[in-house]
Amino acid sequence: MVRPRKLRRVALLPGATYFKPQGIPLRLLEEVRLSVDELEALRLKDVEGLEQEESAAEMAISRQTFQRVLEEAHRKVAEVLVMGKALRIEGGDYELSPMRFLCRQCGHSWEQLLSGGVPVACPSCERRARGPFSRGRCWPQGKIANSSLETRQVAGMKIAAISDDGKSMSMHFGRAQLYVVAEVQDGVIVSRDVRSKAGHYTFGDHPHEEHSGVPHGYDASSQHKHSQMAANIADCQVLLAGGMGYGAYDSLKSHGIEPIITDIRDVDQAFRAYLDGTIRNLMDRLH
Repeated sequence: MVRPRKLRRVALLPGATYFKPQGIPLRLLEEVRLSVDELEALRLKDVEGLEQEESAAEMAISRQTFQRVLEEAHRKVAEVLVMGKALRIEGGDYELSPMRFLCRQCGHSWEQLLSGGVPVACPSCERRARGPFSRGRCWPQGKIANSSLETRQVAGMKIAAISDDGKSMSMHFGRAQLYVVAEVQDGVIVSRDVRSKAGHYTFGDHPHEEHSGVPHGYDASSQHKHSQMAANIADCQVLLAGGMGYGAYDSLKSHGIEPIITDIRDVDQAFRAYLDGTIRNLMDRLH
């Protein structure tokens, strides 16, 4: 009988799970998969600066196992950077374990599951601090995670969704005529407004206009149009959509907007799913 692999302890979930070279369509890229426990090994050794023995203890594995995990993580990251591949972070043999924090201001200690290294606040004094992510410090309120779901509680962020009627999600970014924008404070939507959006109808061209020798959506004209479409949500950090092209997806990311493709049709339900951490980014809906 094969002995089951011991679960590696992970204290930090990734805030971003996909990275790719700029300007290359996803369909043309090879992917490398980095597991969540491999990412944890990189964080402990290369970001936190812990020794191998300490890192292994944090993950509840032997030093030899930790070394193997770390070497495989280094190999995969090097392959992505050198070969120009895409990196997807998912899966692995791990269990979530809260990280312990100590507030240097009031002395309060607590345990917290984190996501993406985004700082959190001391639940006692709410002290705010700046600096790189590390243990034993208090951090500003931000994106956090509970034992099963990543919960967005970002102060002052704005989320947009594409729509044609202000209520339901449009299924195509280029054809949508409106943006619904929600402002979030401490995980709660405090305002909601509807904005106009440029689209294919604005430019008077066909949505599938071809440009010889250049992948669809990546020619200069299309990229310029994508920029105009994104102009009215330049203050937003996230865009929810029912579907879009690869070119639009990459263009939005280059403007600092995270596109999330969803099959949730009601805009308000999609907002709630994003804030609850239950929304899934359906990359297979890109075309």
